[in-house]
Amino acid sequence: MLRVALTVSVLLTILACTTTRADEKYTRADHRTSTAEKIASAVFSEVERQIIAEYFHKHGHSSAKKGKGKGKPRGLPPGIAKNLQRGKPLPPGIAKQHFPVGLIDLLPTAPRGFERIVVGGKIILVEVATQIIHDVLIDVVF
Repeated sequence: MLRVALTVSVLLTILACTTTRADEKYTRADHRTSTAEKIASAVFSEVERQIIAEYFHKHGHSSAKKGKGKGKPRGLPPGIAKNLQRGKPLPPGIAKQHFPVGLIDLLPTAPRGFERIVVGGKIILVEVATQIIHDVLIDVVF
């Protein structure tokens, strides 16, 4: 009788542990989904894209650096430029420029916890807390 009670006790313990692990996996999967949804929801809208493109087409970018007398804007090194992609962290120590005040006034407020910056001629929407890039506009800054 003691042997049967011990076996039932062990089986119930195993069953309880597997249920807890399944619940933990479900919770982690929910967390990943909410993070993915957060990434997908924080992007430049069509209106923002249009306003930004028109602004830089009209005003240019006064802080664009020129390369050694060639008259062309200097780009980022290829390895760093390759890492300026959606879902990747902003490289540490990268020279980022803030938006011109006139452009900030034209755009709707950035989503909470995000900022818009200019890096190497690209417009980037980055999450402030994690420095994860959520959207990139290419060939907008002249």
